[in-house]
Amino acid sequence: ENDDPTPDLLELLEELSKTMAYASASTDIHKVRTMSQIIESALKQAIIRRRKTDEISGVSMGFDFLDAVTNGAQPDDFITWSGRPGSAKTHLMLNSFNAAFDQGKNPMFATFEMSPEQLATRLVERRLGISSKSLRFGQFTSFAEKRILNHIEELLIIEQNKYSGFMYNGGMSSNVHNLIAEVKLRKPGALFVDGAYLLQAGKRNKAKWEVVSETATELKQCAMNLHIPVIASYQLNRSGKGKNAGLDTIMYSDAM
Repeated sequence: ENDDPTPDLLELLEELSKTMAYASASTDIHKVRTMSQIIESALKQAIIRRRKTDEISGVSMGFDFLDAVTNGAQPDDFITWSGRPGSAKTHLMLNSFNAAFDQGKNPMFATFEMSPEQLATRLVERRLGISSKSLRFGQFTSFAEKRILNHIEELLIIEQNKYSGFMYNGGMSSNVHNLIAEVKLRKPGALFVDGAYLLQAGKRNKAKWEVVSETATELKQCAMNLHIPVIASYQLNRSGKGKNAGLDTIMYSDAM
């Protein structure tokens, strides 16, 4: 008989980690409210949106036509982008992250497939027009270097006095509860999760589709508990090409 207590201790630690991550996550959504109260709350939000005649009410998606049809990503939204590897999912997510920062939304970008430095070169390209390739190969001018240094100083002033854009480096084995605990600490106005299918749920003996299902549920719960939009990217299966791409070709689509 195996008397090793390690598995039981690991399970207890996992439950403790999850409990601590959500210890202060309870909000008014868990309380019972009357019809008049919830309609009044909805009206107040609608009035705020009506006053913003020249801007979208939610977090910018990074593209004008998407903002026009969605009015931006709204609080409690859980939005997923799906595509084959190399189909510009990260490009799309970074555009949204960059636009959200310019809105002053305190966005957080969680990366699980690329380093923050790799993403930073792409942000420099978007914000200053300096080629990310030139930075990657070290083939940039002293003038470009000066522009980047000046922009860093501008960002520091913004971060000290107004708002920030956060980058979470999760690697390829990050636990979803650790990510959500960091989100609760930083209180971003929007969360972008690039490569969400790589998130772990704790126990290693679960099937991959179970892990994806559980982490997606946790991200949706995070959006609702913290009242922020959560935007995540997932890969398509090999069959998800061209006209064959559809909901059924999203990797682990049953779980999603």
